[in-house]
Amino acid sequence: MKFNELLSVRNQGINLGVFVLDLGIVFPAIVISATMLLRNRPFGNILAGVILMKIITVCLSWGFGEWYGRYTGNIQGSYDMLLIPTVLTIVASVFFTLYLSRLTVKNQKTCSV
Repeated sequence: MKFNELLSVRNQGINLGVFVLDLGIVFPAIVISATMLLRNRPFGNILAGVILMKIITVCLSWGFGEWYGRYTGNIQGSYDMLLIPTVLTIVASVFFTLYLSRLTVKNQKTCSV
């Protein structure tokens, strides 16, 4: 086996770290946040904004990857797969905008120096 072949075999698993982080951290955080929101816990409201922003960034990069792969010819198929990340990005953006519009500060005290 040549050195270049060894490098290509060794480097195949580099991109798997993203999937491990998504499955091990992001998706459980979504479930925890949804559970806290359903139980009316205050920390769920804080996590909801973080999770919505994460959903926007993940779906946006996923959609861009789908588009770019098809644009360059690296991925075969139709552009129909762009529908899922596009819809998820738009829905999450609407919910995030609503989330930000409803944020309020209670018991705000002014600080004098």
